[in-house]
Amino acid sequence: MTALHLYLIGAAASVLLSAILVRLLRGSLVDLLEELWSSRARAAYWAAAGAVSMLLLGVWAGTGTSRYGSEGELAADRGFFALAGQLRGTLLGLFIALGCVSLAVLVFMAGADRAAREAARLRGGEPHGQLP
Repeated sequence: MTALHLYLIGAAASVLLSAILVRLLRGSLVDLLEELWSSRARAAYWAAAGAVSMLLLGVWAGTGTSRYGSEGELAADRGFFALAGQLRGTLLGLFIALGCVSLAVLVFMAGADRAAREAARLRGGEPHGQLP
C-alpha cells in the first residue's frame, strides 16, 4: 500500500471514531443541558456546539500530521505503526475534546448550584433538590 492509501484509511477511521463518539454522547448531553438550562433550544445549541468541537478536534488530531513519510510503497510494519500513530492522535484529540466539554458542563453546573443556593438563602429557605 502507498502512504496516501494508508493516510486516507486513517482519515476515514478518524471521522468514523469521532462520529461514533458524538452519536453516543449527544442524547445524554442534550438531556443534561436541558435540565440545567430548562430550555430545549439552548440545550440543543450547546450540545451541537460540543458535538462539532468533538468531531472537528478528533478529525484534526487524526489527520493533522503525516506519519507516513514520502509517497511510495511502505513496508508492512512501517505502515502499520504509522496508521496506529494516526489513530492514537485521533483518540487523544477525542479525549481532549470530551474533557473540555465535560469541564464546561461542570463549571456551568457549579455556577447554577451557587445561584440556586443564593436564591434560596435570599428567600430564607433551602434549595430544592440540592445537596448541603
